[in-house]
Amino acid sequence: MKSFDVAVIGGGPAGTSLAISLQRNGLTVLVAERSDYQEWRAGETLSPKASILLSKLGVINALQSIPHIASQAIYSSWGGSALVENHSIFNPYGSGWHIDRRKFDSALASAAEDIGATIMRGVHYSSAFHRGLWNVALRSASCAFKIEAKLLVDATGRISQVARGLGARPIYYDQLVALVGIIAQDSSDSIESVLTLEAVENGWWYIVPLPAGKVIAVFMTDRDVFMKSHANPTAYWLKMTEQSATLSKLLQRYQLKNGVTIKNVSTFCLDKMAGPAWLAIGDAACAFDPLAGNGILKALESGIDSSLAILGSDPGDENNRFTDYVHSVQSQFIRYLIQRSRNYQMEQRWPESSFWQRRHHFLSISS
Repeated sequence: MKSFDVAVIGGGPAGTSLAISLQRNGLTVLVAERSDYQEWRAGETLSPKASILLSKLGVINALQSIPHIASQAIYSSWGGSALVENHSIFNPYGSGWHIDRRKFDSALASAAEDIGATIMRGVHYSSAFHRGLWNVALRSASCAFKIEAKLLVDATGRISQVARGLGARPIYYDQLVALVGIIAQDSSDSIESVLTLEAVENGWWYIVPLPAGKVIAVFMTDRDVFMKSHANPTAYWLKMTEQSATLSKLLQRYQLKNGVTIKNVSTFCLDKMAGPAWLAIGDAACAFDPLAGNGILKALESGIDSSLAILGSDPGDENNRFTDYVHSVQSQFIRYLIQRSRNYQMEQRWPESSFWQRRHHFLSISS
């Protein structure tokens, strides 16, 4: 049975950035990823600040070769009907990237592999803690094997698979869902490389161009608001496009490809982020509203921060090993809640909308 210092369950940016950081500091790391990085993944915009973190990890050159287009600006219709431009020329970190998220995550996993981390793709896991070690069983369509690890890390994203299996429970702050549609056109006409946020009566739209001439258009609303429509995701998405001035124009040239999918994107924080020889990181520990616009950046920061916590902790003091890390994540989450409320408070055009009423009320209890 092969032994590792750390077994990371989940091969997204949080898990692989952790693996890179730990591997560079002499620890042996295995990353178990359930997919082969071929399925669609949420999160298409890379913040300009992410280039600093990618450089810190030593992977910026490897990742610049993936398909991407420069993020020139953010247009927002929030608090008023006019589109307000925030151009990247005014950002001290320069332009961001609109990326193919599948290829980005795969490239980051390959970068971890290149420096010695073991990356297992297309595997499922089960684990048991025995005599100070994790016994982890991994299985794929073609094989099954076992490894040992001193530390188990949950990097499974919003499902928090490891932590929930160990008794942690999520504390939810909303019931936000994302209805995700991909639109494309038959011609090769280019589209302006800008991210657009547009508030509407029942929620808000997130619209961003992707490499290969496609556009992702995501409608954010509360699950019960969607359920009351008694429509399927595609029908509801199409109905809500009527509220969007931006999409109304785009749909004159673009068509919806395939059906609309619905994803849970609620804000939550685990009631327990660490325990004896285990730790939750990234969205597995706490997840932000996509309005924050920094999902990949948050994941990279979490991977690096948790690596410092692991490297600086005392394995013999299991009760307090990750106390400072957990307090830091909890403080970050509280700051996020306050900023989230302020952002939603800026939009006052639909006082009778249950979606906006809930978020305006939250301001008074969080700040």
